[in-house]
Amino acid sequence: MNQSKINLDSDLFTILSSPNFDKFTVLELRSAYMSCSTTSEMDKNIAQRYVYRNILKLQKKGLLNRKDSKKTKKTTYVKTELFSSAIFEVENASAISIADLPDTDESPDKTNSPSKHLIQSLINQLHDLNAELLINLGEREQYKSLCQEYPQLKESLQESYNFARNNFKKIEGHIKAINNAIEIQKQGQQIQ
Repeated sequence: MNQSKINLDSDLFTILSSPNFDKFTVLELRSAYMSCSTTSEMDKNIAQRYVYRNILKLQKKGLLNRKDSKKTKKTTYVKTELFSSAIFEVENASAISIADLPDTDESPDKTNSPSKHLIQSLINQLHDLNAELLINLGEREQYKSLCQEYPQLKESLQESYNFARNNFKKIEGHIKAINNAIEIQKQGQQIQ
């Protein structure tokens, strides 16, 4: 079956491809997206509408399920099995299928070709970087939260926030490079 590629913002793809976002609310995804955004003063309402439109698009394609809780009156979205086999066209990156990224628990078979071993090694690095990216994302969110709650800390935390923001972009660059290396290796080309 020939699947069509799903266009998705690179920041949203990075966030949603994390296991931490197997189940989430619109507000959780919006907060994570705003932390990733290069625009420092993004309007929450605009970000929320953008994130929600993307959630609806993914839900319509069967990649997300909506779960309404009667107890908490909270709507959550859960990734479906289709999400892991979907092919995404990520802004500024080549087409990536999450199904092509096996769990890091899988050890490469000794009988596999060196190419498969290399791809598995790259995938392991990719998983580590995604985890590091999410830690960094939490750090940035916490700096923002602290500055909103305690405005007197804003000046003293600005340098730490800037460092975390720059580190985020650096990690994102590493992820893009590794994704590119995986795609090149899958096409059978040698990386020199």
